[in-house]
Amino acid sequence: MTLIQSDRFMSACASATLLALALTHLPASAAGGQQAEASSFRLPDGVPPVIGAWFPQEPAIAEREGYRGFLDAAAAHSHFTLLTTTMRDPYREMVDPVVHDWFKAAALYANERGMGMALELDIRHSRETFRKKYPDEMQERLWLQEFELAEKEEITAELDYKGGHGDAIADTLAVQSIKLERTYSYVRTPQGIDPVSVKDITPLCSVKKSTQWRERWFSKMSVVIPCKAEDKGRKVCVISRITMDYPAVFSPHLIPFEAATIKQYADVPLAGLMKDEWGFPAAHDGNPKKDGYWFSRFQAEAYSKATGG
Repeated sequence: MTLIQSDRFMSACASATLLALALTHLPASAAGGQQAEASSFRLPDGVPPVIGAWFPQEPAIAEREGYRGFLDAAAAHSHFTLLTTTMRDPYREMVDPVVHDWFKAAALYANERGMGMALELDIRHSRETFRKKYPDEMQERLWLQEFELAEKEEITAELDYKGGHGDAIADTLAVQSIKLERTYSYVRTPQGIDPVSVKDITPLCSVKKSTQWRERWFSKMSVVIPCKAEDKGRKVCVISRITMDYPAVFSPHLIPFEAATIKQYADVPLAGLMKDEWGFPAAHDGNPKKDGYWFSRFQAEAYSKATGG
């Protein structure tokens, strides 16, 4: 009786061991600490991939085989079979030949370790190259600021745009320029702006820009607005046109630029491509004042074509 119970116990233990080995995809030869080099924690082909995220950055990209550290660790200690891969390096661009070669070598090595790579070739990774080729196709924003008019002489509207835009790829976006677009004066009532009172006074205004480097970097602009006695109680809205270091979302060369980048990477053994959180630059405060509106002439043309307006 005791022997029978013991045999059943041993049989149950053996079954549990085989089940555990099957679930973890370990060969039976791995028992007793003799795991074969070819064993894998990964699921077989024909099932959805186990996806991990990889964000190569300095100093790894500066080293010829700097990808090995992460890929070796992922191969040895994870179940990942597919890596969504996006560069996090503000000093390099995906269109740079040296970057292409680094990711090609990384993809080859990842494949050897049993992992595919879905690489991000988003235009945000190559903004400087795009800007140099198409300087007039950068994203713009209309920025509205309200001021109180005086009874006489003039007022100076001091503008200092610090939008706080950017994301993990584009980081903090620099402003390329700030220009006066329109200036409107009006009467604001408890019910809102009186439409009959609205006047376009843009031709009467003059612009002063700082000559200091630091203030130019933060895109400061002063708008001098003349005032008259009848302006008492009136408001003025100064609309600035901000150009960002970001490709215009409706740029006609955006898709061809990305297509050329994809063609550049055609020799890389990738499992696929990815594009993460694309769109207008992130506004981290959510624009609660509703004083900023993304704009470009290409967007206006597309809107006109779609609506007939």
